[in-house]
Amino acid sequence: MIEPILIHNLWLSIALWIVAYLLDYYLTLYGAQLYQSGAKEHFGFGGSYELTPYYQPEIDRLRLVSPRFVLMLALSSLAIGLVWWLAVALLGLVELFLLLIGGLISRQLVVIIRHVRNIVLFRHAQTAGNIQGRVEYTRRVTIRGSATELFTFAAFYLLIFLISGSIFFVGGALACTITGIQHWRLASHSNKERNPVSG
Repeated sequence: MIEPILIHNLWLSIALWIVAYLLDYYLTLYGAQLYQSGAKEHFGFGGSYELTPYYQPEIDRLRLVSPRFVLMLALSSLAIGLVWWLAVALLGLVELFLLLIGGLISRQLVVIIRHVRNIVLFRHAQTAGNIQGRVEYTRRVTIRGSATELFTFAAFYLLIFLISGSIFFVGGALACTITGIQHWRLASHSNKERNPVSG
């Protein structure tokens, strides 16, 4: 079981989070490069390739080193350490720490899977004859699709929890549900944007 390992090895928990966060950012960059270098001839997603407004300027500029990214990575890693110290070392509430780390890592896995899928699709789009024509999604459809995917993974993580009893996956279900709700609401205000980039 992964839970005791994460509880008793704070640095491993932080390291897993850093790896997941780095993968998210740099797979986003790679996907954005592929999109801009040819996949946009076949797909339009209405808005920035990046769904999170905070990171959109960085991804749109294809910045390899982003001050926003570094700041959020540092703050989130510090928060993991602080919650571990309060929940595990001070209060003995290991479940609270498992909810946090499970939520962070499990949600990042969903995003990483999405990036890998986009990268495979965009690489196929670069080869003549693989994909023909062009489809244009509104921003609303793109973000609602993201929300639906997050809700699906939330249900999947909840099922894993029911089978395994692991609080780690409750964190994943909660994080995916919360982010899914945020995306669903964001989609309601999104059709005002009409820019030729992906989601």
